[in-house]
Amino acid sequence: MPYIQNVAFQYETDQALAGRLHLPRGPFRGVSLLAHCFTCSKDITAASLCS
Repeated sequence: MPYIQNVAFQYETDQALAGRLHLPRGPFRGVSLLAHCFTCSKDITAASLCS
């Protein structure tokens, strides 16, 4: 089970961009970045099917 860390970036305009980092509990061999649409939630079907 991965370790999940919530991250948020606050802008000067009082808007925020939030996300989650899924990190392995042990050493890892590579990194992948998934940036689904910025107007969708984390629960979008396409994002949940990536593993």
